Amino acid sequence: TSSAQQQWGSRLTKAIIDHDTIYTKLASGNYDLLLIAIPSSTRFDLLKTIDISIDGLQSHATSADFVSKSPFNAQIAGQSYFFISQSDRLMKGARVTAWVPSHDQSIKGVWIPESAIIWYNTKPWVYLQLDAQHYLRRPIQQHHQMNHHWFVPDQFSTGDRIVVSGGAMLLSEELRSQIPEEDDD
Repeated sequence: TSSAQQQWGSRLTKAIIDHDTIYTKLASGNYDLLLIAIPSSTRFDLLKTIDISIDGLQSHATSADFVSKSPFNAQIAGQSYFFISQSDRLMKGARVTAWVPSHDQSIKGVWIPESAIIWYNTKPWVYLQLDAQHYLRRPIQQHHQMNHHWFVPDQFSTGDRIVVSGGAMLLSEELRSQIPEEDDD
């Protein structure tokens, strides 16, 4: 029992021992147990249901009901939780997209395609186009990834022109200009 509690937590262990509703649903094969990692910046109190999708489209999402907090964390920052969902399409280990309802006010930000992100010194950056000839490299402080896009809250202003392709070339030119020229003596 203690090893089951370490792996699954007390709520799921109790469900198995008592053959309660959660156990019955999972044993039927018509429900899936999901381990969902929620970023630590997400407020997660009083949450009962989330939407999940295997193809990343919210229009194809189904609901998943909260079961318990996971006793271990996934391989990303944040906290992991168990959910149960009626489904017959999920394979073991399949990645799903989850939409977590927010109880806070909406967050303002921009969606940036992955193609705009450049990596320098192990940090993500984007270039802003200031005018026809000038660009400014700006770090991405915080983001949430979803379907080849990054949602970046509160870092850009309306009207900022983010370079979505060619950022690597701009970085190369920027760094090249920092290399001192050698004398031909």
